[in-house]
Amino acid sequence: FDEKYDMIPVLYIPEILKRFRSLRGYDVKKFEAKTQLHIYKVLVVDDSQTTRQIVAGILGTNGFMVDEAVDGINAMEMVKSRQYDLIVTDDAMPRMNGEIFLDNLRQMANYVEVPVLVMAAKPIEKGNAFISKADFKRGDLIQKIKDLLHE
Repeated sequence: FDEKYDMIPVLYIPEILKRFRSLRGYDVKKFEAKTQLHIYKVLVVDDSQTTRQIVAGILGTNGFMVDEAVDGINAMEMVKSRQYDLIVTDDAMPRMNGEIFLDNLRQMANYVEVPVLVMAAKPIEKGNAFISKADFKRGDLIQKIKDLLHE
């Protein structure tokens, strides 16, 4: 339910994001993002479109530039053409899972030190931080990312 006690359609992500963006703090966050000296580029890697949209929405409203990849193979293509400041990845994905993606990522000279937040059912050894996908909170996600970026 929202602040007017209207039922929110949980599985209809565009409506959730619309309501999320309409929160009063959104304009303030957008203004703060424009005044940052550096806009961080984040790649969100997850086979779940819902998870990608939720994480991208949270990060976008907090001033991050976000790209999305559907699995490790798609993510590898993206990291070859763009430099990201942070990677958020799931582990269980088709074609290339998160662990193999991180093995390949860490072999690239420009990604050896880039922080990786694993958002999955269980941690991956090569990740720098972990959030359980089952019960993550918006504030925890933002705080872990700020910690990883030394903000």
